[in-house]
Amino acid sequence: MNPTELIAEITAAFKDEPYPGDDNIVYDNTGVHLECIEIRDAFKGHLWHQVPDDVLSTKRTGLSFMSKEGFKYYLPTFMCSLLRDSSVVDEGISMVVLLLKLPTEVDIAVVAEKIQRFDVGDKLPAIELNEFLQNQLARTNTEINSFIDKARQFTQAQGQAIYHFLIHTRDEWGDAFLSNEADLAIQRYWFQFA
Repeated sequence: MNPTELIAEITAAFKDEPYPGDDNIVYDNTGVHLECIEIRDAFKGHLWHQVPDDVLSTKRTGLSFMSKEGFKYYLPTFMCSLLRDSSVVDEGISMVVLLLKLPTEVDIAVVAEKIQRFDVGDKLPAIELNEFLQNQLARTNTEINSFIDKARQFTQAQGQAIYHFLIHTRDEWGDAFLSNEADLAIQRYWFQFA
């Protein structure tokens, strides 16, 4: 599928998605989290298909600060922007694909690396090492649950558009990733929309 066809599919799949509301764009509206404030203010009031290019160019990481409703609503903005302008692929595509990838093996690798550091460096008492591993497992479970919570809110048509976007990303920009993340995203979750 070429970029024009893919943009048309994304647009059709998300055309009726309701705006999440100004206070439901980001995950933290307390006013303490500065990035969330900036992202909320930049995207506030913009329909997903009408976000100005200057907002997208300066807020490329914005999707990572969005609430699950904001994520669902503005994901097509980022996908279409990347399909229209391949010059922003390096930074932008990495963020989008990483947010679409079920985070399991990456967390296991992080835990393994930290365990190795403990073995090589100062030895921790077994109780502290056990506490560390339990904290890592809890964090991994939290990240997986967060991903599933975001991903399951997409309709069949939206999931299929995301799947096609990931296929296109893998085929066109696969070299931009260290670990073939687009293919991992497909294999771990989005394959079901094939």
